[in-house]
Formats: sequence, structure tokens, C-alpha cells
Amino acid sequence: MLVYLFFSLIITIISHEIAHAIVAKLCGVDVITLSLGFFKPCLQIKFLNIKFKITPFLLGGFTKLKGEKEKVKRGFLNAPYSKKVFILLAGITINFIITIVCSLIVFNSVSFGLNAYNILLRAILFKRYGFIIKSFPFMLGFINYLSVLLNILPFPALDGGQIITLALEPLLKERFIKFYLLVNKIGFITLNILQLVAVVYFLIDI
Repeated sequence: MLVYLFFSLIITIISHEIAHAIVAKLCGVDVITLSLGFFKPCLQIKFLNIKFKITPFLLGGFTKLKGEKEKVKRGFLNAPYSKKVFILLAGITINFIITIVCSLIVFNSVSFGLNAYNILLRAILFKRYGFIIKSFPFMLGFINYLSVLLNILPFPALDGGQIITLALEPLLKERFIKFYLLVNKIGFITLNILQLVAVVYFLIDI
């Protein structure tokens, strides 16, 4: 099961970030870095003018786009709001598609699969372990489902939170970029703290 969990997590992260990168390119925004994990990389290569990184801390990933801190040509912040939204929703969309495909493979039903994922999620959150289907497609679908739920949240640094933050640009005008960078920094730090807390929470009973 741990092997299924590991590869499901890797596939979920990679597909999410690659989707961001592809849609960014299609929207005329240059991609600088695509990273599996956070912090200092243990492996790094450059291909098609994009840095691909792998780090030891694999609980997530990121796609660094040109112009995330200032408005420049072919930069993220310089793109129209609609294109920014397309880029941000790309990762969530591909994860949801994988969730649907896995539900059809395991249960031959999308609604039944989503219900099973919800039951398992509640069981994990409240430590009421009762069942788990020992199959790779089920685990892959579940992890992608979790990715959709987490990234759609209106929380700073997450895709859903960025969509809301970016919508405030017309109100903040020249103060927007400073506000945007501060909110994302606070959100990123908070997310990493919450991840560590979650790991400790689930390790207590082991």
C-alpha cells in the first residue's frame, strides 16, 4: 500500500504541475521551473529552457512562471485575469479528470467512486479506519481527489486562493503586487507548518 501511495502522490503532483506549465505556455506565459517537492533540489536538469527539479520534501510541488513578482513581457502578472485563471485551474482540472477515470476503472461509476473517496477521507481525518481498497487505481484516484479538494480552497498560495487574490488587482492597483507577494509568502509558510502538523497528527498512533 505504501508503494501505491508513493507513486500515486508522485503522479498527482507531476500531472498537476505539468498541466500548469502547458496551459501557461498556451497562454503566452513563459515557464522557468517545474519542481517535484520543495526546498533545495537533489536533482536538477534543464530542458526546453525549463528547469526540472526533484527535492527530498515531496509533499507537493510548484511551477515557477516568469513575472510572478513584477509585470514583464510574457510574464504571469502581466497576463489578462482570464488567462491567469486558466493557468491556475489547469492543475485542478487534470487531477479531477484522473479522479473520474480512476472511479470508472475501479467502480464503473463516477458518483460511487466519489462517495467512496469521501468515506475514506472522513475515516482518515477522524482516525476511524475501516476499509481501504487495495488497488493502485483506487489510491491514485483518491490522492487526485484530495489534490482537487485542497487546491480549490480559497487559501493564500493555493490555486483557489490565488484566483481570489488576483481578482483584487483592480481595487488595489499600484499596491497590488506588494500585497500579492505578501499574501503568497504568508500562505506558503502556513501551508508548510500545517503539513508538518498533519504528519505528526497521523504518526502519533503509529
